[in-house]
Amino acid sequence: MTSYSSKYCCQNLPWMITRDDSIHHMSHSQKRPELPPLPASGNEEPSELYRTVMSHSFYPPLMQRTSWTLAAPFKEQHHHRGPSDSIANNYSLMAQDLKLKGLVKSYQPVTINVPRERNLQGLPPASRISAEPNKKKMKFSSRDKEEATRIKLACHTSNSSLMKEMATSSDFPRSRPMSPEEQINVMLQQEMEIERKEPKPSDSDLERYCYYLTNGIRRDMIAPEEEEVITRISKLISNKPLTSTLEALLEGLFEEKEHDYYSSLMKSIVDYILMDPMERKRLFIKSIPRLFPQRVIRAPVPWHSIYKSAKKWNEEHLHTVNPMMLSLKELWFSEFADLRFVRTAELLVGKLPLQPHQYESVIQKHCMDARQVLLSRWVPTCAKLFISRKEEWVHFAPKNDYESSRIIEEYFASVASFMSLQLRELVIKSLEDLVSFFMIHKDGNDFKEPYREMEFFMPQLIMIKLEVNEPAIVFKPSFDDCWKLIHDSFLEIIRNSEKIPKVESLLFPELKGYNLTLGTVNSEEKLVSDFVDQTFEVFQKNQVGPYKYLNVYKKYDDLLDNMAEQNITAFLKENHEIEDFVKRISEIKKLRNEIASMHITVPLAMFCLDTMTLNYDLCERAQNLKDRLIQFQVDVNRDTNTSICNQYSAIADKVSEIPANTEELVFLIEFLKKSSDVTVFRLRRQLRDASERLEFLLDYADLPQEDIKLNSTLFLWPDQIEDIFENSRNLLFNKRDQAEMDLIKRCSEFESKLEGYNKELEAFRKREVMTTEEMKNNVEKLNEISKNLEQALVEFELINKEEELLEKEKSTFPLLQTVMTNKVPYEQLWVTAYEFSTKSEEWMNGPLYLLNAEEIAEEIGSMWRTIYKLTKTLADVPAPRRLAENVKIKIDKFKQNIPILSIACNPGMKERHWRQISEIIGYEIKPNETTCLLNMLELGFGKFIEKLEPIGAAASKEYSLEKNLDRMKLDWVNMTFSFVKYRDTDTSILCAVDDIQLLLDDHVIKTQTMCGSPFIKPIEAECRKWEEKLVRVQEILDSWLKCQATWLYLEPIFSSEDIIAQMPEEGRKFAIVDGYWKSIMSQAVKDSRVLMAADQPRMNEKLQEANLLLDDIQRGLNDYLEKKRLFFPRFFFLSNDELLEILSETKDPLRVQPHLKKCFEGIAKLNFTENMEIEGMISSEKETVPFKQKIYPAKAKGMVEKWLQQVEQMMLASMREVIRLGIEAYAKVPRNSWVLQWPGQVVICVSSIFWTQEVSQALVENTLPDFLQKSNDQIAQIVQLVRGKLSSGARLTLGALTVIDVHARDVVAKLSEDKISDLNDFQWISQLRYYWDAKDVKVQMITTEALYGYEYLGNSPRLVITPLTDRCYRTLMGALKLNLGGAPEGPAGTGKTETTKDLAKALAKQCVVFNCSDGLDYKAMGKFFKGLAQAGAWACFDEFNRIEKCCLW
Repeated sequence: MTSYSSKYCCQNLPWMITRDDSIHHMSHSQKRPELPPLPASGNEEPSELYRTVMSHSFYPPLMQRTSWTLAAPFKEQHHHRGPSDSIANNYSLMAQDLKLKGLVKSYQPVTINVPRERNLQGLPPASRISAEPNKKKMKFSSRDKEEATRIKLACHTSNSSLMKEMATSSDFPRSRPMSPEEQINVMLQQEMEIERKEPKPSDSDLERYCYYLTNGIRRDMIAPEEEEVITRISKLISNKPLTSTLEALLEGLFEEKEHDYYSSLMKSIVDYILMDPMERKRLFIKSIPRLFPQRVIRAPVPWHSIYKSAKKWNEEHLHTVNPMMLSLKELWFSEFADLRFVRTAELLVGKLPLQPHQYESVIQKHCMDARQVLLSRWVPTCAKLFISRKEEWVHFAPKNDYESSRIIEEYFASVASFMSLQLRELVIKSLEDLVSFFMIHKDGNDFKEPYREMEFFMPQLIMIKLEVNEPAIVFKPSFDDCWKLIHDSFLEIIRNSEKIPKVESLLFPELKGYNLTLGTVNSEEKLVSDFVDQTFEVFQKNQVGPYKYLNVYKKYDDLLDNMAEQNITAFLKENHEIEDFVKRISEIKKLRNEIASMHITVPLAMFCLDTMTLNYDLCERAQNLKDRLIQFQVDVNRDTNTSICNQYSAIADKVSEIPANTEELVFLIEFLKKSSDVTVFRLRRQLRDASERLEFLLDYADLPQEDIKLNSTLFLWPDQIEDIFENSRNLLFNKRDQAEMDLIKRCSEFESKLEGYNKELEAFRKREVMTTEEMKNNVEKLNEISKNLEQALVEFELINKEEELLEKEKSTFPLLQTVMTNKVPYEQLWVTAYEFSTKSEEWMNGPLYLLNAEEIAEEIGSMWRTIYKLTKTLADVPAPRRLAENVKIKIDKFKQNIPILSIACNPGMKERHWRQISEIIGYEIKPNETTCLLNMLELGFGKFIEKLEPIGAAASKEYSLEKNLDRMKLDWVNMTFSFVKYRDTDTSILCAVDDIQLLLDDHVIKTQTMCGSPFIKPIEAECRKWEEKLVRVQEILDSWLKCQATWLYLEPIFSSEDIIAQMPEEGRKFAIVDGYWKSIMSQAVKDSRVLMAADQPRMNEKLQEANLLLDDIQRGLNDYLEKKRLFFPRFFFLSNDELLEILSETKDPLRVQPHLKKCFEGIAKLNFTENMEIEGMISSEKETVPFKQKIYPAKAKGMVEKWLQQVEQMMLASMREVIRLGIEAYAKVPRNSWVLQWPGQVVICVSSIFWTQEVSQALVENTLPDFLQKSNDQIAQIVQLVRGKLSSGARLTLGALTVIDVHARDVVAKLSEDKISDLNDFQWISQLRYYWDAKDVKVQMITTEALYGYEYLGNSPRLVITPLTDRCYRTLMGALKLNLGGAPEGPAGTGKTETTKDLAKALAKQCVVFNCSDGLDYKAMGKFFKGLAQAGAWACFDEFNRIEKCCLW
């Protein structure tokens, strides 16, 4: 407040008075001394005295320039007194001239107590403080005693005046304390009175007062602030490293504190000096600003009458002096003082540790015993005592029924209170004993590994079992249950102390209706909680040891988490030799023996661990693994032996078969040969493996009787199979000789059959009779010959196949081919002649409506061509040739009737066409069901054929168009839309419309073509209507599919309430579209036929309106996404769908986690606390890097991009901080330990920094060979680590580090070989070098210097660096120096993209790989470059040459 008021005073001065016009300017006459002017000479410097006097003329000095003390007021120069006489003389005007030497040495202290006036009760604290000196003991000489009694305090500041006025001006009411409202009114009234009396400071007063506050006292006159204050303040500040901004703020706060300290002391000194009226006059200050009044209101406390009444009541009703109270006390101390609810001494000498249920039952038993003592001995003994000494209390009882029983009731209430105190004492001591019982283990049970049983010799209290709860070891009971057990023992003591009857319940059994039990300790009391807390602290300390002892079982984790089971499973899936199984079984056996030899009980202070169950379980698990390996070999042995026996048995059965034919005979001979030469040898090798396996099993397994019998059978088979082979071989060779004899006989019989078929065919050379019956017989005879020849052909193939099997020369049988060739023309001739004879009669006399003119014409043409060829083929055979010529003449004659048949049988002939024909012929013609071709010929159709043909052609065309239209309509009758349910909703969507669109396009084109035909006139109206319907369906379908595609894209977006909240207008429009869409789809599903579903009222208009709204929504959506991308530029590298998935998860930050990889290459997920605060980042390799500060997504209020931007900033800051800490730790920890303690990226970066530093130092000192040896040693250490047991993350880190270290070693070797010693040598500066400069990592190569990007890349592998990689690095770094890009060129798969990505990893830059295609447009490229420019990322455009040039201009 002091500092603030002085600042306020100085800032609000009206600085309008000039130096010359000031009344304090002493250079002109104002009844003040004046200094003569300066000498006229301009070259003469004024003296120091002159300058001092001049400055003092305006503002007289406040402090002496020199003094014996650090500082002294100027006014003390007039009094010539010492510092001790000057101190605080302004506070008492009566004593301001008092000096120490005037005081008498010998004096008696006199205490003057100035009583506080009653009217001070309502004053604020300031007024009470002013009266404090009256209370102090003041010492005076004897001659001043009388004067001292008349001393009155005087205050000269405005604040003291206020206090004085408040103390004397008003007379407060004395009857009762004032209310708060009355007190504030009195204080306000006094403040107004003082304000009227005291003059307000003038502008001059304010100016001079402010001057003295700032310039009146030098800083060196004030004692500096104590260092302890600074130390206490510093301890309140966090020791964590501060950012540059916070460091600057902290420095500013320290400066402000120091300024406030000196300002407040300066103001206090000035105010103290100005308390002297003479000093005010000397300094020309009449009045100073008045302090803000302090107002304190005291609440009324009317307690005096209550105190008096309470005192009187105690005098009348206090019964503690009654003799019975002493008797009760003596009884308690003589018989029950040692009673306890829990006899801890008995527990300690008993059998410990106790099982949890035993502990619980013992506590309950002890408590019940103590309760029984209280109920059966204490209370009855007290009752007997009252009965035996009735004269001590019976006089309190009422004498008759009319007297009050109040006194006797009060008496026994006092007795009950006294006994309750004794009961409470018992409970408290019992609780204390129980606490002491546990306090013997107050030091806890922590131990230095390995565990030593002799360290814990004190008796343990509770036994806890260790059991397996996969995949962990658990305590049974758990520590929570153990604590509940201990906590319940405290409550058990209190419960057993409750409901102990009062003594009057035994003295007066008839008493009813009020509480007759003694009070005891309440479980909610603080002393109980203190005991419980004290015990809980000991309990917590004793939890450390059991948990630490679990480390002993760490090496058996693979048995608990089924990893050992999985390893055995993986081992069994691979192929291993018997020796591998023996080795694995020996390891498991050793492990089991090790577990079996472990401690069964583990003493650990308060607890004792029972590990028997755990050890047995682990042994069983190890035994199961061993049994599984052995059982696997047993199963393999059984399966393999069974398989070998089955193969032997199958071979024996097969070679023992009797062949049914030659093919089987040949197969069996080959099988016998292969089995005896190949298969048996292979089986013998398997037998050797089986014998080795059997030896293994005899050592480790107990084989059942079935397996022993199987093994015996197996080893008997080799001898048995040889005998079977010999017998089968003799039988099969005999069968082969018999088959050859049978084949010779079969060939002779087949030749005879062919000669007979040839004789039958020769008979047809002389036949030419044309009767229908004869033609039918000849056709049947030829069909029979054809069947016989087909069977002969099959027989021929079978004979050849058998000859091939018996390895004989194949027979040709040329007669078979000759007969088949000669049969063909005779067969064609007689079949054609017979068919024409029968069908021509049907065509001439059959009804016209049953005939098909086109089929008849085609059939007649085919017959004519066949007969024509036969006349040429059979030219040398007279009889068949004449038959062919006669048939040809008949066909030619019938062909003349084909045009008439085409007209008469035309299905398109309508009544109008027959009318036209009737007009041409001259009489009416109306065909009926019996009209035939012969009738038409009789009517003379042949004469008018040329005129009738156009009518028939027109009818055919019209009929064709009509049929096409009907066919199209028929196609659409059963054409339906296919619908599928959209996700898990009731809404359906169209699917599989390709067939509908193809059919629709085809029919629209057909219909339009038909409408342009000259023959469409009869059905033109119907055709036009059909065309309009198809075009309308096509338009609706196009709009429908467009609306569906857009709706499907936007529906998941606007189903998110977060998106709708951010885009309310678009959400409203989408609601309209959604209503249209669902209405249309519900109607379409009811009737899915295409023509009906697309014929809904106003369907096309609704779809067009919906598409317009969807276009507006998409434009708004794109604008919304653009804003988000501008806020967080990494969104530019995501597609709209991916970005919307992220933005739709605004409520739950955890649901954004799956998309983090799209924005941050190295971050797979973030580390969230239970309060949804982000503490760190986790890579895909499960590597965790803590954030420098927590991030609070809730503060983003649903703006995902806002807290993602904070994640980006914190990622960069945290990586910089972790690298800094890694650099500090590198020199303190061995390198092979250091590499396992830090994230992979930090390890590579820091290692590269120190490599650069050490190589530079080696170049300067010319010690490269030594450093080369050091590099090799470091690589050897890393290799040693890799060969050991490592976590997957550490193995990845060391893999990447090894790649970098090997390249670094090669560089050092090359520098050493070329004897490089200059830091500016190109061979050195051309390497990628890392420097830690100004708390920043800088990467240099040749003349290029780039700042390290601090992008978190995860624990990812690094590319092997080849000379070509170095060249690419140099080229790309040079391009960065010139603000250019790089374009590595080369064949596919040579590492262009990977090299670019690896350089980005080396510089910790975000690198976005983009696969280019010719489908990219300038908008997509612009969006991508916009993101790169804002995010500061690198881009690798793969297949850049595919982009069209126009997109890059």
